[in-house]
Amino acid sequence: MEIFVGVVFLAIVLTLLNQRVQTRLKLWFYEQPLHIFLVSWMLAMFPCAAAAPHSAINPDFRFVIPLIFAYTFAPAFLFYNMGSWRSHELTGRSWIEFCVILILWLPVEIAIGQGWLREYFGRATHIVAYGTAVTLGLFLFLLFGQMRGLKYNLPRSRRDFILPLCGLLVAALILIPLGRFIGFLGPLHVPADLSAFKIAMSFVAIIFGVALPEEILFRSLVQNWLMQKLGPTNKTLFLSALIFGASHLNNFSKPRDGTITGSPPNWEYALVATVAGFIYGKVFQKSNSVFSSAGLHAVVNTIRHTFFA
Repeated sequence: MEIFVGVVFLAIVLTLLNQRVQTRLKLWFYEQPLHIFLVSWMLAMFPCAAAAPHSAINPDFRFVIPLIFAYTFAPAFLFYNMGSWRSHELTGRSWIEFCVILILWLPVEIAIGQGWLREYFGRATHIVAYGTAVTLGLFLFLLFGQMRGLKYNLPRSRRDFILPLCGLLVAALILIPLGRFIGFLGPLHVPADLSAFKIAMSFVAIIFGVALPEEILFRSLVQNWLMQKLGPTNKTLFLSALIFGASHLNNFSKPRDGTITGSPPNWEYALVATVAGFIYGKVFQKSNSVFSSAGLHAVVNTIRHTFFA
């Protein structure tokens, strides 16, 4: 199930990169805004259908179904009643939009209902939760509300490749000494089974499983919204980075042998994530594509897990 669910969500997210698909869907929503509820229904039905084989032997699943539908319909209902679909480009940002972002993010971040979901989805729970959040976020903000500045497109110039490289250099100069000083990073080591294939597979898994979803949420949505609401300043960027850092407070520590240690709040992780979030945010701000910051994010995480676990 884990592979199947992941492939479905990845296919949807990557298909939405196509500009023709975006244009057609934007027109589809503009001509009939109620279609957004069809999307909500489909996103709710997919996990329900995927869990059907397990739910047949556990009648308690009937209590999970309303939570799934509430999660997908509440943001759509708020967006629809806000009336953002009446204009192709809003002149100002509404706090309702930020509430929608919180509704998409907080249940996933603090794992509301994931104990129930894990019973039906197992290891695919994380993919179901983040896949639904990211997909619904793209449909609401990119296609339905047509929010500008999301930068949900592939890199368009050399600048979009150079900026992540510059960001990686800055990240290495700051994050490695900081992480070692506060005990967040282990000592530098080269794994005995290191290979280019394993590094490449780790990078692919991280960019699609962690980096791209987080960059869409925290840079395309949170940072972008704050920049448009409060102004494109470093103060706003720092505020966005703080939010990104705070989202890592509930992370546990995991040594190289896989043992889970410590307990939230994880202040070391939050501090490193805040600094990293500022660097990712600056790359996103200066580039033309969310894939620039997502690529940097993925490289940083790959290096950390490979050489500083």
